Amino acid sequence: MIEHFHFLRPGWLLLLPLVAGLLWGIARRGDTYRKWREFLAPHLLEVLLVDRRENNPIRPVTLLAVVLTLGIVALAGPAWRQQPSPFTQDTASLIIVLKVTPSMLTEDVQPSRLERAVHKINDLLAKRAGSRAALIVYAGSAHLVMPLTRDANLIKNFAAELRPDIMPQSGDDPVAALTLAAKQLLDAKAKGSILWIGDALMLDAVKVIAAQGKRNLTALIMLGAVGLDPESKERIDLQQVASALSARLEFIAPDERDIDAIAAYVEADFTAVLEAEAGTHWQDEGYWLLFPIIALVLFWFRRGWLVKYQ
Repeated sequence: MIEHFHFLRPGWLLLLPLVAGLLWGIARRGDTYRKWREFLAPHLLEVLLVDRRENNPIRPVTLLAVVLTLGIVALAGPAWRQQPSPFTQDTASLIIVLKVTPSMLTEDVQPSRLERAVHKINDLLAKRAGSRAALIVYAGSAHLVMPLTRDANLIKNFAAELRPDIMPQSGDDPVAALTLAAKQLLDAKAKGSILWIGDALMLDAVKVIAAQGKRNLTALIMLGAVGLDPESKERIDLQQVASALSARLEFIAPDERDIDAIAAYVEADFTAVLEAEAGTHWQDEGYWLLFPIIALVLFWFRRGWLVKYQ
């Protein structure tokens, strides 16, 4: 802790020599010996003058020096520990992009890839209660089902009704979906992550994010809605895409390990980006010096307690 000690506003410390000069002047003018030294012999001066300082070691000018010094140090902003960025008190926005095609009806993940994906969406929203989320679905075209909202029930209700046969166009167009997802973050002026959920994704399709407002995107996360076989071609393809994009990748799990990991990714990446943009914040500890300053100032309520400079 002590090795990190520094002053946030060190320029105020330049006043310390001025304070020292002022106090020296006050002390010199109040020196009774100096006033009489030119009129009395030194051996008589010691006998005739009464030095009140011996009976009252705590002098007003001494406390004034302490108060002014503490005040200047407080204004200089002593600091030795970092404080969290105020932005980290917020939570990241999450744009969920769900693939809704006939391939998502495959039952290698029970009851089907699509239904299990919807269950995972519900679990993730419950874990991130109070955070903003949006839902985009796509097949041959992309559609915003629910814009950014804190009401998880709205997303859950719409997600429960999703089926490939209700999609306006057949096909597989993740470019349109990811473009729409990036646009949601830009339009809302929100920082957050895009969570893609599906069983296959072409590398070229995801590159659209770089041109669609990456400054608002803190992380691209992929949740593979495929079977549990680690040697399956779908898993290997998704791993290659995620590696090429430096994207976070999880596969749908029978428990909540995948959801816990995704929730941690969203908040960790969000916090890291905001702290990097905001810079390092050091906590100003100067306010602690106000307490001794106030205690010392109370001495000036004593009768006859003053510092005279004239």
